[in-house]
Amino acid sequence: ERAGANVVQTIKQNKVPFAFLAILLIQFIVIIIDRALYIRRNAQGKFIFQIIQIIGVHIWLFFILPGITAV
Repeated sequence: ERAGANVVQTIKQNKVPFAFLAILLIQFIVIIIDRALYIRRNAQGKFIFQIIQIIGVHIWLFFILPGITAV
């Protein structure tokens, strides 16, 4: 019930959390880079980009996120 009240409060205050905006912006940039590599038919660049994404997601999941959500 407390979480539901918190969501309702956030919506009523008309505030968007910074973390949500940051993640949305990062996803938008990733999509643009991916499409640019696709249009240029750059297979090697796309492969390197995918490797960088995999490493970045794993760093996020195993190092940054546990630090943020430490219980």
